Amino acid sequence: MRARASIGERRAASCARAGVWVGFACAALGWFGCAARTKTTTSDFDPQGNPGTSYSVQSTLVSKDRAQFDHARELARGSDYDGAIQILNGLANKHDMDSKLRQDVLLTLGEMHGSALNPAPDYDKGTAVLQQLLSEFPKTEYRERAESLLAEYAKHRAGN
Repeated sequence: MRARASIGERRAASCARAGVWVGFACAALGWFGCAARTKTTTSDFDPQGNPGTSYSVQSTLVSKDRAQFDHARELARGSDYDGAIQILNGLANKHDMDSKLRQDVLLTLGEMHGSALNPAPDYDKGTAVLQQLLSEFPKTEYRERAESLLAEYAKHRAGN
């Protein structure tokens, strides 16, 4: 006679089934130019560290460009500015993306080129990207930020 599965075992089996489904869905979405972000969280652990009875799986459908943008930001948070800039340069060369995302890409790329946290800041490249942002989107909501960065980069190039 088989013993009844514990809550933790049932949860693990449920998460495994969900993981297979999410994996299949992600592969299918990639075929159509989309990406999925998933996040599984558990809570209410008992004193032995076993999961309790509550958990959640959150999935969000995003474009491949948005997923790459988010990945570049994660790389920068991990101090991999070269990797982040490489991804953002690829996105900046694409002109068929959503205009809001394109503005985000150009501003972020301009910021990363001149960031104080970047081990090898390039103020000339940062300036060029920010000027491109202002040229392509004269009424961007990021105008004030871009102009502030341009002034800051000018000071650095002047040696101040």
